[in-house]
Parts: sequence; structure tokens; C-alpha cells
Amino acid sequence: GIELQDMTELIDGLQMRGLSNVQSGMDNIRNLVGSPIAGIDPEELVDTRDIAKDIDAMITNDGKGNPKLANLPRKFNIAV
Repeated sequence: GIELQDMTELIDGLQMRGLSNVQSGMDNIRNLVGSPIAGIDPEELVDTRDIAKDIDAMITNDGKGNPKLANLPRKFNIAV
């Protein structure tokens, strides 16, 4: 299992890899969904990966938390 004293290192490691648990509670945007083959599909018109990253940064205030978007209607989802 994971020990409490290891959590800071674990969370820092996830953030270094672009993963976060910021705003994972409360009523936030729950799912930012994109194509699983974005960036590798030879037929795609637009690579949406950067758009999804920009939307995530806007929602979470670059991973610092965004109180303005922390009380949205339940199950608010975005698809790119």
C-alpha cells in the first residue's frame, strides 16, 4: 500500500507527468474528453491535445485551483 508519508512525493511525481487531482472533489467539470487517437490519426482534421490541455489549465487555474468553477451543475462534462 501507499504510506501517508510518501504522498507528497507521489503527488509531485504525478504533477511532473501532467497528472493532477486538483478540483477532483466538489461540483466541477468532471470529464474533459478527447479522442484517444488524437495526434496519431492520419485522418484527423485537428489535433485536439493542445486544446484539451488549454481547457484543463483554464478550469484548474494552471493546477492551482479555480474557485469560480468549483460549484457548477452536477456532471458538467466537456468533449473536444
